Amino acid sequence: EKEEDQKNEVSRERFGKMLDYFGPLKNRGIKFIESMISLVSNPWFHGEVDLDQIQAKLALEDKGTFLVKFAENKPGYFIIYFVSIKNEIDNQFVRRKVIMHSDQTSFEEQYITARTKGSNKQTYSSLERLIKEQPHLTKPCSGSPYYSIIMGPKKLNLMSSRDMDDLDTSETDSESEDYS
Repeated sequence: EKEEDQKNEVSRERFGKMLDYFGPLKNRGIKFIESMISLVSNPWFHGEVDLDQIQAKLALEDKGTFLVKFAENKPGYFIIYFVSIKNEIDNQFVRRKVIMHSDQTSFEEQYITARTKGSNKQTYSSLERLIKEQPHLTKPCSGSPYYSIIMGPKKLNLMSSRDMDDLDTSETDSESEDYS
């Protein structure tokens, strides 16, 4: 039973990575969960797939087919894998940046594409906006493990923000407030 409990525990490191992808948590309550649900409910989001799985998923797909995953070794980064116009599997890194406002309770998210041959870095307000504005990303790769759970026959019902007003997230470690 103790081994089963350990499997279900979230380590500090893993929780920290989730904050890099979806945080900050302070003063956000249910909004933190809603941003996770928003991302994983996209049919193109595949989470933590490895390179062998990506190659298997994209190998027989048409040009423009793509998926997005976490960059596990670079918390706060995502990687877009896609079938290029040359019918090759290519990728693009995207960095999520959080800019805290002077009130220290609100922030702005930016999703910044890496500089590549022939293009400069570009900044977008959301990962969804970035995907929509990339002309080479035309068809989400099927098989997202999250999409089928969230959008499947038993859709996930979220509590409204009003129902979660008493969720206290105001106590966080001051060390975790570095958003540079």
